[in-house]
Amino acid sequence: MSYTHGNEDRLSHLPEEILSRILSSIPTKLAVRTSILSKKWRYKWTLVTILDFDDDRPIDAFHSLSNFVNRAFKLCQTSKIKRFRLRLSRYGLQTTSEVKSNISNWIKESVRLNVCEVDLHLTPFEMPVTLFTCKTLTKLSLSGWGMEGYVGSNVSIILPLLKTLHITSPINFPGRVSVNSFRLIHSCPMLESLSMEIAMCNNQEDYNFNIATLKRLKLKIVSVLSLNKVILNLPNLESLSFAGLLRSLFVVKDLSSLVDATVKLSDVKEDLYFLYVELLEGISGAKSISWSSPSLDVLLKSTLTEFPNLERLQLRGSLNSKSVLLFRQLERCAKLEHLRFQEPEKSCWIEPKSVPTWMLTNLKTMEITNCKGRDCDIEFLKYVLGNSEVLKGLTIKCKSLNIKDEKRLCAQLSTFPRASSETSGTVKRRVSFPRAPIRRLSPSTVSRTLLCNGAISRQFSTSTGTIKFDFTDLTRPHTWYPVARRKKRNVILHVGPTNSGKTYHALKQLELSSSGIYCGPLRLLAWEVSKRLNKAKVPCDLITGQEKEIVEGAKHKSVTVEMADVNSDYDCAVIDEIQMLGCRTRGFSFTRALLGIPANELHLCGDAAAVPLIQEILSVTGDNVQVNYYERLSPLVPLRTPLGSFSNIRTGDCIVTFSRKKIYKLKREIEDDGKHLCSVVYGSLPPETRTRQATMFNDESSEFDVLVASDAIGMGLNLNISRIIFSEMEKFDGLEMRPLSVPEIKQIAGRAGRYGSKYPAGEVTCLNKKDLPLIHSSINCPSPILESAGLFPTFDLLYMYSRSHLNCGLRQILEEFIENAKLSANYFIANCEEMLKVAAVLDELPISLHDKYLFCLSPADMSDDILSQGLTQFAHTYANKRIVRLREIFTPGTLKVPKTQVELKELESIHKVLELYVWLSFRLEDSFPDRDLASSQKSICGMLIEEFLERLGFQKPIPKKLKQFR
Repeated sequence: MSYTHGNEDRLSHLPEEILSRILSSIPTKLAVRTSILSKKWRYKWTLVTILDFDDDRPIDAFHSLSNFVNRAFKLCQTSKIKRFRLRLSRYGLQTTSEVKSNISNWIKESVRLNVCEVDLHLTPFEMPVTLFTCKTLTKLSLSGWGMEGYVGSNVSIILPLLKTLHITSPINFPGRVSVNSFRLIHSCPMLESLSMEIAMCNNQEDYNFNIATLKRLKLKIVSVLSLNKVILNLPNLESLSFAGLLRSLFVVKDLSSLVDATVKLSDVKEDLYFLYVELLEGISGAKSISWSSPSLDVLLKSTLTEFPNLERLQLRGSLNSKSVLLFRQLERCAKLEHLRFQEPEKSCWIEPKSVPTWMLTNLKTMEITNCKGRDCDIEFLKYVLGNSEVLKGLTIKCKSLNIKDEKRLCAQLSTFPRASSETSGTVKRRVSFPRAPIRRLSPSTVSRTLLCNGAISRQFSTSTGTIKFDFTDLTRPHTWYPVARRKKRNVILHVGPTNSGKTYHALKQLELSSSGIYCGPLRLLAWEVSKRLNKAKVPCDLITGQEKEIVEGAKHKSVTVEMADVNSDYDCAVIDEIQMLGCRTRGFSFTRALLGIPANELHLCGDAAAVPLIQEILSVTGDNVQVNYYERLSPLVPLRTPLGSFSNIRTGDCIVTFSRKKIYKLKREIEDDGKHLCSVVYGSLPPETRTRQATMFNDESSEFDVLVASDAIGMGLNLNISRIIFSEMEKFDGLEMRPLSVPEIKQIAGRAGRYGSKYPAGEVTCLNKKDLPLIHSSINCPSPILESAGLFPTFDLLYMYSRSHLNCGLRQILEEFIENAKLSANYFIANCEEMLKVAAVLDELPISLHDKYLFCLSPADMSDDILSQGLTQFAHTYANKRIVRLREIFTPGTLKVPKTQVELKELESIHKVLELYVWLSFRLEDSFPDRDLASSQKSICGMLIEEFLERLGFQKPIPKKLKQFR
């Protein structure tokens, strides 16, 4: 498989300085990979000025990392490196003498190369002296498991040019943090920016910040038992940020240059109110203060000092006191121009005897959140409008106003007398407009769509009729689907354990309906249901991201849940595995189907843990909800003894593990015993290959009578399993190794003992005896109740949001939208890390926002190098030529049977690239015209993978003399 960047290689002819900047902008391991492009590129990477090493592999892989870093330093041609970054995972990394020696040498080598910035994230140990005497270092970041091991007690520290220091210490031990951290801090004569994060601290001494040059200080305390004082003697400090727990007395000696202060408290204790008051008095000279805490009342009950310079004040948190108390305290802010606060819970407004000076002559903007539109709220707003002589903008954010109350509020506000003729105001409430299918939209089209479904933010200024929208308000997603809301749906939940017949009953109703749709989490399930309905003489289309089979006269569809049509009416709809609406990555697709499918009957199949959440979500839709509970049709018995030796494996067993490497290792060990052959099933196998492997296992005449699989067997495959055997009870979830959850254990274990099969009673056990208690407790306890469902902004939302962010790329738009998104307690924003990685690649290309969004939705795993490269090449070619011919990127006829697991993994990745092409061809048909070629090559990939599994996958023929044991 080969990738090109056009006929002309203009990149190689760029000046070395520019190439150095380009290669330095990516991780070093990626820069090194460019050496394979051509002979000319072999040593281009040695021009980099940034050495960036990020490795999260276990300790047994450190040797390969060590060789790579040593070679990178040896070949690096620059005499001065801008940054050296080293981040090693805390999982399993031991500071052995070899590790310490290598890291020390790398740090020394970076210092020798006159490094400017050093960023280290690793298990702490005593660093080489050269790091703390480096004369070229301007920025230093140290993070890991505490400062106690970073600096030797006898080390002389002097960093003459250091301006920025970040210390992140998730664990500090008693008495050590100030000894080590402050030795470092006070040895930097030019220090301007300091950031410290501290947790589990139990110091009995003071934190003394006495730094004349410091301009920015950020301090976060996550968990603290006792600190005496935080002493601030910082005459040139301009910005102060404090977050976390306030358990220390802030003693301010000099903050005479303070401009901006931000305080974010994670809790407030009434008995410690004097600490909050001392801190507030300490920052009283700032021009801008942002104070955030669960409760603000403790501040208003105290006697505050004067705020002679304060121009901007932002208060975030619950306020149970009356607004008049807040205004009384604000009398001490003579220059206040901008105020943002939350409407108090108590519904009482008492007009002050005299108009506050700050309101009368200074106040230019005010923003009030949590306004409920009560009579007292309206009186308060009338008072503000009538007495603020220089007010230019008043923004009111309402929590729960409906359209009728909103219009009433706007009408009243528009009639109130105003002291300032320049005042304009905005009332904002929840965003609500329908989900539309992905398509190119003009601003006028979107505006019409929005206006037809009710304005959600209105200006009440009499001089303008402009309507504004808060596109980040996602608190009422049920209003996105107007077609479904016009129906009063009958929603029937079929809930119970695996193998209880819940899906069978739902599909029977679908089969009897005049029209319908089945939505499944996997292509295999959609394919199975389509086949079942067509066999029952019910014509049914099959529509997934990668295939579309249209049956003449069909009024039924079987689709993957992402492909659900929410604009067509159905008599009956079925959503399978509905508990997946709680999935962090795909849950939003199930939420969309749940709220958006306009069916007379909506059948939901899944775990009982989803019932309370679904009932809560549908309480605002007007649907009728009915719950049917099912019991398992065949017994599932957790065994009291582990498997022991592999010689105890028997026909019908399924051994479960969670990595390709372990699957093939177990397969080899079982087959070496000579009694059994093993089929394999895991997620990265092509779906067709998984199906055929399952078919071989189910076939009683087949020699493949044992299954080795990952959790991919949890849904989507009908398997005749007698006994589930867990080889381990933890898995890597993309971020860390974690124990299996109760739902995961029950889902996998429930595959044993399929009703109506050769094994009507299922058994479950494990390899290690220590795992038995977890299996028994999980099988016998209910799954944890789901608390929230996934949401993700539609393209329409992002498009309209982008109109006010014209200079931002899709990645920045997504990040800012998600950061500002407002949600109710029933929802969470789906994890979109993969989409952000794709967006970062696409933002460099001249393609539309719609097309970028489309590529981001594609099935691309950016951690797969070949698939990532394939998507990048597709996007570049599409941007430059508007047509992507598969033959320019992929050469048919070059595929062959893999001989090793490495080649197998590569072939699986090539299969995914071909699937990606097919996926894109269904959405950009004119630009990706080679769907048939991609599909045929995809099939060849599948056949070659199967040939590997059958011929070269460690499988051995069973000697005839041993077949008697089968």
